[in-house]
Amino acid sequence: MSGLISNYKILVKQNLLIESHRGKVDFDSYLNFKKRESKDVLYNPTLNHLLDFKDAIFTTSSQDVSKYADFLKNTPPFIGKRKIAVLTKTPNQVVPSVLLKMNLKNSLLSVEIFTTCQNALEWLNIPNVTFEEVKIILAKLKET
Repeated sequence: MSGLISNYKILVKQNLLIESHRGKVDFDSYLNFKKRESKDVLYNPTLNHLLDFKDAIFTTSSQDVSKYADFLKNTPPFIGKRKIAVLTKTPNQVVPSVLLKMNLKNSLLSVEIFTTCQNALEWLNIPNVTFEEVKIILAKLKET
């Protein structure tokens, strides 16, 4: 697997941001992706997030995860109350996700980790979007 390939789609009416990631996730590449994403005219810090890391390999340290959590809590374009559902399938993906969840405890951000998209969507409780629609969006994001 090579460098990080990340894509996203914002569903404004559903207040949902869907991300798909594949390749190696390191602190700098993911942070740069998030900064670019925040410049999208449709972006707002209260969008709930569905993050698919099932095809990614994390090369981050626990210090990187802590720095990223601090960035989310203290950087104006990212400060906002929202839910973040993280999709994982391997221990390499779960460990950084758990560390992020722990680092964001007592913040405006609520993080949960899931192995299925359906469970993640149920937790996010997003109106006007079906599991099938999200599945199609994720497939299209992975094609690019």
